[in-house]
Amino acid sequence: MKKPPPPPKRAWNSRIFRWSAAVIILSGVGLAAVYLGWIRKPPAGENPAEASPTAASSSEPVLAPSSGWISIPGLGDGLTTYALTWEPEGESRGTVILLQGGWTLSVLDPNVQPAVQRLVREGYEILGLDYRGRPGHGPHFDSLEDIGTKEVDDVISAAVWLREHRRVSFLALVGFSHGGALALRAAEEFPGRGLGLDAVLAYGPITDYEAWFEFCCGQKLGYCELLKRFTPEERWQGSAIHFAEKLKVPVFLAHGSRDRTVPLTQSQAWLAAHPDSSLFIFPGGHGDLFNPAALDLGLTWLNRVRNDGERKD
Repeated sequence: MKKPPPPPKRAWNSRIFRWSAAVIILSGVGLAAVYLGWIRKPPAGENPAEASPTAASSSEPVLAPSSGWISIPGLGDGLTTYALTWEPEGESRGTVILLQGGWTLSVLDPNVQPAVQRLVREGYEILGLDYRGRPGHGPHFDSLEDIGTKEVDDVISAAVWLREHRRVSFLALVGFSHGGALALRAAEEFPGRGLGLDAVLAYGPITDYEAWFEFCCGQKLGYCELLKRFTPEERWQGSAIHFAEKLKVPVFLAHGSRDRTVPLTQSQAWLAAHPDSSLFIFPGGHGDLFNPAALDLGLTWLNRVRNDGERKD
């Protein structure tokens, strides 16, 4: 498969946040990053060992869901999926479908708590979706790992459920790692399903599964064996980068410069295919996706998109 082209050079008047310069002090890692819209290559010669998750939620109490598990009727193959909701105390500013990453993590995973807490604090209602393959819903459901093909219908089904059961004036997809990949891939299908969408936030996303397959196997990462279960056609169909032109809503990506699991080149390749996207590079690895500064910056961006008040269907 042809590898994605290198990212283009970015002009100073790029649409990436249209900020001339801003220095963000990353409290979670004690380093500074310059937020300009330029793209920095990851350091050479990295050991591709997977980073350990950052237990960013340990400093704050767990925010309990506002509901028990909700059954979401499935479209496509009819598979029922499951979701939890979190609701803000005051008036809702909008709704987020939250997608956790990995193939063994539920939306109840403690590491997702920083994102849940910040979104609720900002006034967003959350539908945390356990799409197919998430643990805790029976052996059959747990075994249905996917890479952006059938699981896209799970996100579409959640959006349809929201339309039928909630008043949604603003809708965003927010995902991490594999969940970020799914957020991008599902968002590309919203217009064809007659669904409104306003924004996508993807943290450390896999945008090209074939390129990531080659990376994982070359670096002897465990994900190589997982990805061998899927055909080249499935890896191609599940890769959001091949359908980037279908995505008409604002996109924010955040990626660690030292990510040894999903390399920064995945987001750089996306930016080359979808230049209107915004890319924030923070000094950290894949285990730092829930870094407070990166989360807060994404929320600042999301609030700006919401305040613009224009849905592009």
